[in-house]
Parts: sequence; C-alpha cells; structure tokens
Amino acid sequence: MKPDGVLLVATHTKEEFRNNNFAYTVEDESIHITVLENNHIVSDRTYESTMIYLIWQDGELSIEHEVHTLGLFSYDQWIIKLYFIEEDNMSYLLQIVETEEQQVLSVKTTTSVSNMPNVVGRIYGLIVNYIVEKGEEPIGPAFIAYYNMDMENLFVEIGFPIAKKIEGKDDIVLRYIPAGRKATGFHKGSYGEIGPLYEQLTRFISEKDYEPTGAVFY
Repeated sequence: MKPDGVLLVATHTKEEFRNNNFAYTVEDESIHITVLENNHIVSDRTYESTMIYLIWQDGELSIEHEVHTLGLFSYDQWIIKLYFIEEDNMSYLLQIVETEEQQVLSVKTTTSVSNMPNVVGRIYGLIVNYIVEKGEEPIGPAFIAYYNMDMENLFVEIGFPIAKKIEGKDDIVLRYIPAGRKATGFHKGSYGEIGPLYEQLTRFISEKDYEPTGAVFY
C-alpha cells in the first residue's frame, strides 16, 4: 500500500451478513490475549460490534471492552459506487453516497476568486465565534458551496455543520443541506491543484448516468 493510502476490506455484503460471534487468541512470551467478538444487526444500514479482551500479562488478568457501530453496504454499493483511478501521478477516490439532511450555520455572499482567501477567513471566524458563543461546537469541517463559476462574481455559501439547532444572527443563517444522492471526491494537496479532481468527478457522474444538480461543495 502507498504511503497515506487507505486499506478497504469488505468481508460480507449486506445481503450475506448475519448475526455472528466468535473468539480468537494471540500470544507471545509475555502476554496472552483472548478476544470475544459479537456482531449484531441493529438497523438496515448498521451493525454493532462488541469486543471483549481477556488480557493475561505477568500472571494478572485484565478485561477491556469496546463497542463500534459499523456500516452494512449492499453489493451494488461496493461495486458500483466506489471508483478509484490514477492519472498524471494523482490518485482520486470517487463515490456516490446517500446522505441525510444536515443543518448548518452559513453565510451567502458574492466575491471574486482573487478575494476568496480574505472572505473565507473572515466568515469562518465569524461563524465559529458565534457557534462557540452559543455554547456549541461545529461537528465537522467547514464547507464552501459554489452556486456559479463566474470568477469575478462568485456566489458562494460558507459554513459549518452543527448538531443542535441554532438560530442565525445578521448574515449568519440556519440552513439545511438536503438529504439525497451525492457524488463525492477526495483530494489531498493544495487548493490550486483541485481542478483535475473536479474534471474527474464530472466525468464519473456522466459515466454513472447521473446529472448534477444544485451547488458544488468543497
């Protein structure tokens, strides 16, 4: 695997997955560990994995446990919705995903592309300070939504996702990113190098027989 790569393992699709439990043991000269694992379906999209660790070390037993909620994905989701390509020494991971509605606090404004760094920095600070003032924190990274591609008069929305409903103030407005099917791409590098990803994503959408609607989110 390449540095900073991602290893993705799918042992069972949703159609094949069943509730299960098993145990396995590992040991070396100084430690003996037995793992008891139980995997139980809790919804159409998730299962809960509970792991109990029996750890014998230096003649003493300690017991640890952890619980994880994990995803269940159909065969079509694995095969059709994941797309990995390499081109011009760049790697792209493209996906079609289903998302739930997400509430955000955001500001809509018009700016030139040359003035974007100043506008983005000011609005990020404005929104974060307001969220903290309300005793909350953003629950994810900031986003910028582009509603057109006029480099001199970009109409953009800049904001943060939030967990609890917070009414807006002045230019800061409570809005909702609608639920639905979205095409996503992952880019590692400077913002100035993101152009090829957008081109690949546009091609990917067309190859999957979809048509883009709405804003483009970064």
